[in-house]
Amino acid sequence: MTAKKAEVAIDWTITLTATVEPETASQKVIFSSSDESIATVSDKGIVSGVAVGKVTITVKVEANQELTDSYFVTVIEKVTPEEEILNPELVSIDGETSVTEGRKIG
Repeated sequence: MTAKKAEVAIDWTITLTATVEPETASQKVIFSSSDESIATVSDKGIVSGVAVGKVTITVKVEANQELTDSYFVTVIEKVTPEEEILNPELVSIDGETSVTEGRKIG
């Protein structure tokens, strides 16, 4: 999996991606949640927040279930769309990275 920890709000989802190596091996995996009353996980790796708490999402390689990895998820209180908008986490600008003196942007 690409990361080890994440947060998800109640009624929101995140998607986990598992990669089996080598690339030529079967990529079929099995996801499971340590506590489905806190967070569920689909067979596609979509984790849904159900209740506040912490869970471990485990992925096993279907062809060799001794090969596993874990992802730790904290479920937080439900976030309303307004809260999400009022609390931005990232801003980025694409395009020109410099301006010639005396010229306008735009």
